[in-house]
Amino acid sequence: MIEETKKSKERELDVKDLVRLIQDQSAQLEQLQRDRDMLFSIADKKRLSTYMNQHREHTPNEVRIREFEGKIVVGWKGTVDKVERVGPLRWLEDQRTMLMFEDKTTKEVLQVDFELQHVKIKCKRIGIVTDERTGEVAFKLVRLDNGQSYTIGSAYVN
Repeated sequence: MIEETKKSKERELDVKDLVRLIQDQSAQLEQLQRDRDMLFSIADKKRLSTYMNQHREHTPNEVRIREFEGKIVVGWKGTVDKVERVGPLRWLEDQRTMLMFEDKTTKEVLQVDFELQHVKIKCKRIGIVTDERTGEVAFKLVRLDNGQSYTIGSAYVN
């Protein structure tokens, strides 16, 4: 019986000590948050930005590639660009684009069809490749949905 009362008193002391410790820690945390907010408000924004950029974690960029009629588009170029004025307020346009796909095939489509029908697919950029001769930049990408990897010129993403 005496042992049980000692144990219960020890437990009460332990609980009281824990409550006191938690209260002290929360007060210290609140003080640190106030100090941090004060320092950010009076800091030199340019130097703070420079420090943040130098000490940030490396996070891979997320980009989007285009899929048209079930194929991944790795490049395109305009082939026809005719614009005619018909009347005072009307224009006729014939704009066509040659699409280059991942399987090395090409297809010429109307520019408006390409813009309205393509689907953008999210990818993670895992590397950058620069052509030494031309200086052109390409991205190494991995699709987020199925893990396929591609190398696509920087002008043809997003």
